[in-house]
Amino acid sequence: MINRILLMICCFSALTGLLAGCGSSSSSGFTTTDFRVIHASPNTGAVDVFVNGAKQVSNLPYSNASGYSTLESGNYHVRIFPEGQTVNPIIDTNEQLNGNTTYTLMLIGQTGSVSALLLTDDNRQPAAGNARIRFVHASPDTLSADLRANGGFTTLFANVSYGASSAYKEVTGGTYDLTVTRAGEPTVVLASALGTVFSSGSVYTVVLEGLSSNDTLLVRVYTDK
Repeated sequence: MINRILLMICCFSALTGLLAGCGSSSSSGFTTTDFRVIHASPNTGAVDVFVNGAKQVSNLPYSNASGYSTLESGNYHVRIFPEGQTVNPIIDTNEQLNGNTTYTLMLIGQTGSVSALLLTDDNRQPAAGNARIRFVHASPDTLSADLRANGGFTTLFANVSYGASSAYKEVTGGTYDLTVTRAGEPTVVLASALGTVFSSGSVYTVVLEGLSSNDTLLVRVYTDK
């Protein structure tokens, strides 16, 4: 009798441990990622963005950003179509989106040669009193460029080529007169964004957009956080 009771206790303990293990595995769940799209392709109209076959973004016009969407981490099939279409995508790519990471997929290039630039965002809280910024060169017919402030005397980012992003840097929160100049030539101003406010505690992506050939270059500042 005593042996039978001990056997029942052992079985009950084993079953309890098994159930607890199953609950632990389930409660671990999945990691998530935040994902958005910036449309920086000049002369390309508004677009729809499909992720794994489901429409994620509708009617995103040039020089605009979608909001962030939260997805499970994993590999995603991203297709981008002219607004209202579902054939002949402008972009057809597979992207690995890791957990606990924030991404921006940026459309760059002119119609007929549009490409996708996947950027990893750093939306952590900057140090007290600071903003965090980066610079992306998205003008396909423009040579390497610098992002400057204070009348060109302060170089924020130097020699950034088309299709590239600088690393992030923190700046003191405040108002800046931004200019994009030809790399190494502070007096050759390509575009400007005077009176740009970088608020303390916020994160920004500064993008050179447009074309040199038709004089449509502009500096676009996107708020990431």
